[in-house]
Amino acid sequence: MQKKVNLASVLTAIVLFFLPWVQVSCQEGVVRQSGVQAIRGDVTVIKNGEAQKQPRTVEKKNDFPEPAWLILAAFVSLCGAGALGIWSWFAKRSALDQAVVWICVGALILVLAQSFVGFPLFTFILQATDKAAFDDELWRSYQPAFYALWVALFLPITWRIADKKFKGAG
Repeated sequence: MQKKVNLASVLTAIVLFFLPWVQVSCQEGVVRQSGVQAIRGDVTVIKNGEAQKQPRTVEKKNDFPEPAWLILAAFVSLCGAGALGIWSWFAKRSALDQAVVWICVGALILVLAQSFVGFPLFTFILQATDKAAFDDELWRSYQPAFYALWVALFLPITWRIADKKFKGAG
C-alpha cells in the first residue's frame, strides 16, 4: 500500500506544479504564477477577465521576476521520486519506497523554504510598483494548489510514520 500512496502523491505533486500557486492582485488586475512559471520566471496577467501568459525572454529579462531556484530543486527531486516510485512498483524493494518518502521530505522542505523566503513574484511586484509590503491596494495570496502540494508531499511521510507505528504495535 505504501507504494501506491507514494506514487499517487508524487504524481499529484508533479501535476500541481502546473496549477496557479501565488497571486498578486491590485485594482488594475491580477498576476498569477504556477510552480512551473516560478521556475521559469514567467507570469500570467489577468486584466478584464482575460488571461495572458507572458513568457520571460532575454530581451524582457528585467520585466519579469527571477526564477525560483528552490522550486526548481523541488520539481527535479519530485521527478526523480516519480521515477523511483515507478521503479519501486516493479522492483518490489522497500528501500526504494523509503527513498521516495525521504525525497518527499526534501521537496517539502524546499517548497516551505521558498515560501518563507518569499516568491520572486512578490518581491518583483513590490519593487516594480514601489508599494509597501502590506499596502491596501496590493494583495498577495497563495492559491489552493500550493496548499494541496503541501498535503501531497506530506501524505507519504505521515503514511510511513503510521505504518511503522502500527506494525510496531501489532
